[in-house]
Amino acid sequence: MVIISAVAIIILLWGAIVANHLKHLTNAIESEWWLIYESLSKKSDLIPNLIETIRAHDQSKEELLEKLISERSVYNKEYFPLPSKIEKELDLNLLLKEVVDWAENHDRLKVDTNFLEIRKEIYDLNENIEARIKTYNNMVRYYNERRNFSLVKPIASLFKYEHMNIFETEY
Repeated sequence: MVIISAVAIIILLWGAIVANHLKHLTNAIESEWWLIYESLSKKSDLIPNLIETIRAHDQSKEELLEKLISERSVYNKEYFPLPSKIEKELDLNLLLKEVVDWAENHDRLKVDTNFLEIRKEIYDLNENIEARIKTYNNMVRYYNERRNFSLVKPIASLFKYEHMNIFETEY
């Protein structure tokens, strides 16, 4: 009877430790996601300033700027941290890159200090986002490996710790 009680206590203790570990990992992953989201939001907030700076020097690319405004509007409607948010961000990023590349070849814009500052902030944020996505993906891989370990899987299923997906994007 004592042995059965000891085994039961050990199993319960093991289950609690495993559940706590999985909770810690999911909290860390969620925290990393919100850091990515914060950087994405900062970058999106730079777009109006970029557009106004470009419009002050050249209005020949109004169609491209309107498309950028439209993409930003669609992007800002995605409120939840879902893969669709990253997909919209990638679309927005491609268009933003096109606008910045065009502006870099514009004589007046490439010497405008406001444009240069905005461009640097965008590049810095892109590097930050890329590094954070790599960290996020590594954390998710580690979580999935632990979650799929045969002794952990029953506890993960019991407490509904689902498989997580990585961001399979080239940023």
